Amino acid sequence: AVAVIALLLLHTGPVQTLILQWSVAELERRFDLDLTGDSLSFNLITLRVELTNVRLAALGHHDDPFFTAESVEVRLPWAVYRGQLRYDEVVVNSGHVTISRDAAGVSNLPPGRGRRDPNAPPRRVDVRALLVRQLDFVYRDRQRDIEITTPRIRTDLKYEAGTGAAG
Repeated sequence: AVAVIALLLLHTGPVQTLILQWSVAELERRFDLDLTGDSLSFNLITLRVELTNVRLAALGHHDDPFFTAESVEVRLPWAVYRGQLRYDEVVVNSGHVTISRDAAGVSNLPPGRGRRDPNAPPRRVDVRALLVRQLDFVYRDRQRDIEITTPRIRTDLKYEAGTGAAG
């Protein structure tokens, strides 16, 4: 009964708001990212997470985010309960990636954190399926007078054991 009550409490709006606030603070502390969103909802049984009205910017560039989306949905595998972070599915709805650099060479992307050990294994993000619905990509470099625009990108990639991504 205590476990059921705890599970129900975790799914309440105030608790989900606290988890969103904690996530925002962790992204800022660990990755120099400024994340905002209207609402976070998750289901610990189906392992689905959704954030609406997403804005992701480098610290100090809140008004110039490099990623926005109407919503981002994530489906996690049961392995997350064993401490393995991977994503079974990521769905981006009405996303925008805008990378900009002003005339002085300042970019809206987060800065690097120093030199990486060349012998270290490559960083890896395990995403088993990626569905992108209507993503607009813009690269705008005022310093070099370059602009690249790619509107309405769509993808439907799924993971197939033995062969990798397909779609």
